Amino acid sequence: MEPVYDLIVVGGGMVGSACARHASSREGVKVAIIGPGEPEDRADTEVFGCWHDEGRLYYGRKNWASWSYFARESVARFSHIEERSGVQFYEDCGYLGVAGPRYQGYNDWCKSSQTMVQQFGSKMLTPEAIPAVFPFLQLPSESMACYEEPGQGAGYLSPRKLVAAQKKIASDQGCVVVNSLATSLVRLENYWKLQTDGGQDFYSKNIALCQGTYSGLSFLARDLLPPLDLTFTAQTTALIEVDSEEAERLKTMPSMVTQLEPVKYTYILPPIKYPNGKIYLKFGAHDLDRILTSHAQVTHHYRIGPDPAHVTKLAQEAARLIPGLAIKAVVGDSCVTSNTPGKVAPFLDTVLPGLVVAAGGCGHGAMGSDEMGRVAATLAIEDRWDCSLPAELCMVRYRNKSYL
Repeated sequence: MEPVYDLIVVGGGMVGSACARHASSREGVKVAIIGPGEPEDRADTEVFGCWHDEGRLYYGRKNWASWSYFARESVARFSHIEERSGVQFYEDCGYLGVAGPRYQGYNDWCKSSQTMVQQFGSKMLTPEAIPAVFPFLQLPSESMACYEEPGQGAGYLSPRKLVAAQKKIASDQGCVVVNSLATSLVRLENYWKLQTDGGQDFYSKNIALCQGTYSGLSFLARDLLPPLDLTFTAQTTALIEVDSEEAERLKTMPSMVTQLEPVKYTYILPPIKYPNGKIYLKFGAHDLDRILTSHAQVTHHYRIGPDPAHVTKLAQEAARLIPGLAIKAVVGDSCVTSNTPGKVAPFLDTVLPGLVVAAGGCGHGAMGSDEMGRVAATLAIEDRWDCSLPAELCMVRYRNKSYL
């Protein structure tokens, strides 16, 4: 039999890599993380990760206390992760939240904004006041904005680089990093046996399943547990290419979310240089009418890409928000959001002895991933709930509504 680990983390994305880092920081604890790397060509794989991206926003305000907790705890450790890994993965550029009276949660948004002003020193800005702070922006006349300035824990991060940083530290701490796909999980008398697509067998006392979207669509424990109560929403992004001169004009641009429609919203990232050397602004929105229900649908969504009309609509929104925006080209891209019931909190739970599940980022997973991974690691290694939120809030639910 191969060497036995204390913990194997399945899934090499943001939560999984964080779990591996925190678990391997414990002296004498043997940890491995198993998950495929990012493919060079999407046509070559049927496994996609939300971390295959260069820009995700993070900020302090949240409508639910759980997401605020995970974000604040995680962001507070960003500088430490950068220092330990030597990988720069985040930009503290601030955050501008924009909302209008048509948004169905506008009153709650206003109350939350006042809390941000009183507790964290954020600033309320009218559309008339915006040009003095951001000369390149133009907001609708009926809207209001709340600005979290740089230094208040808001900006954007590179998921790719965050994962690289977490894995670098984990590896330095002795964690074994296996770039393979886990294909089967079996409970033996005293251990778990896990097999990869390369035919390798691994044995561990504990398993942490951090499979992202595939926690609900290709769940490794599907022969042991009922399906998790997760839903999956398609997401469209428009990558708006600009040249270096335009990027310089927009260099003080914060990360943003605009909530001007009753339900739908747009998240916006400032100019970011991507691995292909091009500079893009990113405008993204959830396709709330497109619920993905199978692995095949997710694969199709990633490979085929979004509806061109939706991409065009996002580019038009960018042109209205930034008058005179010098657009070189627009490229559409796809992502998927995994949602727990009510999107109140992620699943972080021990579902069987020695088996922990971490799933359901609900669109907030990137900014809260380090704390989600830490809580999962403590559950798996110490069988202990180490979180200021009640454990019941993050209890796994199954599609048949039962609890195990």
